Amino acid sequence: MRSVNTWLLALLLACGMTTAAAAIPGELDPGFGAGGIRRTSYGDNAGADDLVVDRYGFVYTAGTSTTAGVTRPVLAKYKPDGNLDTSFGSGGIVTPASVPANVAAYSALTSYQGTLYQMIATEDKLHVYAFSTNGIPQSWFGTGGVASFTVGANIFPVFDIAQWGNYLAMAASARNPATGNLDFVVVELTLGGAPVAGFGTGGIAYSRLWTGAGARNRLTGILFQPDGRIVAAGRSAKPGERYDFVAVRYRYNGIPDATFGVGGFSVIDFSAGDDYGRRIAQRKDGRFVIAGSTCGAPDPVTGYSHCRVGTAGIRNDGSLDPAYGGLGRFLQDIGGGGAIVTDLIFDELERPIIVGQHPEAAPADTGPDRTKAFVMRLRSTGGLDGSYLGGGWADFSYGHESSSNGGVKRYPGIGIVTAGTTTSVLDPSTVVGPMTVARHVN
Repeated sequence: MRSVNTWLLALLLACGMTTAAAAIPGELDPGFGAGGIRRTSYGDNAGADDLVVDRYGFVYTAGTSTTAGVTRPVLAKYKPDGNLDTSFGSGGIVTPASVPANVAAYSALTSYQGTLYQMIATEDKLHVYAFSTNGIPQSWFGTGGVASFTVGANIFPVFDIAQWGNYLAMAASARNPATGNLDFVVVELTLGGAPVAGFGTGGIAYSRLWTGAGARNRLTGILFQPDGRIVAAGRSAKPGERYDFVAVRYRYNGIPDATFGVGGFSVIDFSAGDDYGRRIAQRKDGRFVIAGSTCGAPDPVTGYSHCRVGTAGIRNDGSLDPAYGGLGRFLQDIGGGGAIVTDLIFDELERPIIVGQHPEAAPADTGPDRTKAFVMRLRSTGGLDGSYLGGGWADFSYGHESSSNGGVKRYPGIGIVTAGTTTSVLDPSTVVGPMTVARHVN
């Protein structure tokens, strides 16, 4: 396991060296929070899954907090120095005044021109809440500040939201009420919260790579192309078989675009195990990179499946990009208990930056399973960028037994900022810990 010695950086700074002279690319920024990290407690257990950074350097994180078994969405605002902006909501935290029952413990976030759009899910609905950057609910959005869409049961608790022009789009998966199939779901709505006419039915479009009892189609990432077409990413599995990475491009009416891949779908298979596609990003020249976790076949005794970081390059037509990695793919094993990829962005040089969590070892039968948050940078053509973090990737601990990164965004002029959580297990049914935000230098 590779772990960065942040105490060494602090020692060098104490001896009079500047941050610029001392910092390794990717290292925590000591000018943010406490040694580059800020922890924020809210309720019994809180986590941040996504974030945005505005042009003034303020960081907004979206997540959920669970107290006494009740989960509610949470937004937090941080100043450029990493401290909570106490003018935002109540002491830097905002939650909706009215929260539906059975909120999934996950949240996604995007923003546009001073409005924050936070996405959550309940049993069969996707919801978007709108807030100003001062934390004020925007009653003009949807109905009293929230737009809700009934998409079907069994919503997978990882999803995404994106913005382009006057539109928002959400990617998720749910059981199609009309067919009972577990389908890809894309919802397109206006910045005012109304469904986009002509996109699917009532703004909701269902699609699937595989059909039938046991088929699983899950979208977990989404973006708009510069021309307004939607591209989403995730995973899909035939009945009784294992997952592959999937990217889907949609026409303006919500139907998969037949000019992309095969019938609108680009499928990437890495191994004999499960390939869990998670996020997708697009380069300026139109090519894509999709990232996720690719896992070997489960151990027949323990059931444990070791996972590696998997990325693939895709051309604008949905075919694999042979200039990326080896034959369009790149795999990286970071040892220990494997890797769970949660987010992907490009830096200013279009190098993929990948974050997630890294179990220290395979899950044990007794005692807590400890994880670290990892950050990794690849070369633009695939392969580890050895100049980053002294070898391409590193682990970070945010204070408690287990730490993880949920999302990552660029922080202009400095590097990147991540959102996540750090937790301790008090007993099998009780997990406590704060949400985290951390900033890294380039």
